[in-house]
Amino acid sequence: MRAQHARRWRPWLVLLVLLAGSSTSLAHMMPAQRGTINFVDNGGFIVVSLPVPGGSDDNGDGLLSLDELQAHAASIEGAIRIGVQLVDLDSNTALPLQAIMLSLASPGEDPSVPSDHLLVMGRFDVPMPSHPLQLRFNLFGSNSNDQSMTITATRKPASQLLVFTPTETAHDLFVSPWRAVVDATRLGAGHVLSGLDHLLFLLVVVVAGWRLRQLVLVLSCFTLGHACTLLACIGFGLQISATIVEPAIAATIVAMAIFDWRMSRRAAPPRPGLRLLLVFACAMIHGLGLAGALSELGLHGTNKLEVLVGFNLGIELAQLTLALGAVTVLYGLRRYAGPRYVRWANYSAWSTAIVVGTIWFIERIAS
Repeated sequence: MRAQHARRWRPWLVLLVLLAGSSTSLAHMMPAQRGTINFVDNGGFIVVSLPVPGGSDDNGDGLLSLDELQAHAASIEGAIRIGVQLVDLDSNTALPLQAIMLSLASPGEDPSVPSDHLLVMGRFDVPMPSHPLQLRFNLFGSNSNDQSMTITATRKPASQLLVFTPTETAHDLFVSPWRAVVDATRLGAGHVLSGLDHLLFLLVVVVAGWRLRQLVLVLSCFTLGHACTLLACIGFGLQISATIVEPAIAATIVAMAIFDWRMSRRAAPPRPGLRLLLVFACAMIHGLGLAGALSELGLHGTNKLEVLVGFNLGIELAQLTLALGAVTVLYGLRRYAGPRYVRWANYSAWSTAIVVGTIWFIERIAS
């Protein structure tokens, strides 16, 4: 009987330990728009860093002060219980979030300093841990940086990364390996399609050689280039700061566009191998950016291989879709409008890439 009583209270003791620890330390450890949910026995312990809740910023400075937090604590807790839910899928029952604790994610050591994020801790009571669970999150800010929330779910030894957006507010927890591949594929494709620098570089690469053989060769070099970098980063621990990688990616766009533009003005076309080598080198730099995104997928615990395969598959599918779309447009221009319009499309793509890539390079160097 005593042992059963101890097991019953063990999850609550875990929460007490979390709450008893320094909330300021937790605020420093938890970046903005990030969170964790750890399952221990019958409890799911969640910590998330949220943007300033709407209606709580009384003075309109974009920050949440301790006085504002205390004044709106009840309404904030109510919004959190609605916006953060754990659902038992077998019974389709929402499990209530209990023992909610709120604190300011202050940048300094003083927890009373106003903050642009709110640290939330709480516990879900999970009567049947064996039942399939779904986490739902629908608390986003008005700024573009506040339109996603990344939460790592853990039930040792299993772990899973969940990325929530206003259009994707629910994720099933601890899914099968096949489901992990599908989810990672979607994330990989979404990363490419939402990365304007990656899309612009790929467009520049494609428009200069739209015939089938050229397309296959250039996409193969591009895939091989960033695959080598991904392998070096994930397999061998290569790490390069984003302050170097991001400007370098912008520089590859400008360099590739200038190269193709100059080569188009020459009477004799350049050797194909030279352009393929340049594409390969630029792709290795782009691979550093992709590796940074891949490292955020929590490549540890279960489904590590599935996540890696799915993420890369999503990247390649997105790239192939863009390339085929660009080639189809160019083919239509050549057939129905004439070669002159194809050249106009090429020059438009190169000019756009040079101007936009230069702006990105300056912005990223300055930031």
